Amino acid sequence: PPEDMALNVPSRMQQRLHTLAKEWTQGVSTPQEQMARMQAKLRTFEYTLDSGPKVQEPLMHFLFERKAGHCEYYASALALLGRTLGIPTRVATGYRVRERNAFYDFHIARQRDAHAWTEAWVDGAWRRYEATPAGLAFPPPSSLTQAWEALSVALAESSGARGALAGVIALLVFFLWWGRRRRVEVGD
Repeated sequence: PPEDMALNVPSRMQQRLHTLAKEWTQGVSTPQEQMARMQAKLRTFEYTLDSGPKVQEPLMHFLFERKAGHCEYYASALALLGRTLGIPTRVATGYRVRERNAFYDFHIARQRDAHAWTEAWVDGAWRRYEATPAGLAFPPPSSLTQAWEALSVALAESSGARGALAGVIALLVFFLWWGRRRRVEVGD
């Protein structure tokens, strides 16, 4: 169950956030509907990694003026808006991992996969709410990067034949890639 702090809102922000939350949730009454409505409204904002100008109240600037930011702004805004309606919330952080190494069967988390989202105490359980709109698309890592990562993992797990075989395959792929690249640079 939530702790008391899951309803804390700084007093200087309380009234303005409560007014916005009521506006965005007009016509719905359950906490689940309210959170979903506010989540949908925030998802219409723009995603950017640029933190914007230095201002006294960055979150208020995000909500009322800029309407653009990164995941921490979205998660914090939704959490505080929910709290003004009496819904216990918290901000959670972790990694949104979608990348799989092509040479060796594992997922990889990169710094760019760091993410924040909101959790709300709804219907007796913590439920996840994702207010961040679709973000920037990153190009997949190069074959060289993937081969190097596969080799690193294989060597770390080299206690068996599978690790050694994966390491040999990763090295072979690397040398094939390097040789092909070198022929292109030389003009073959």
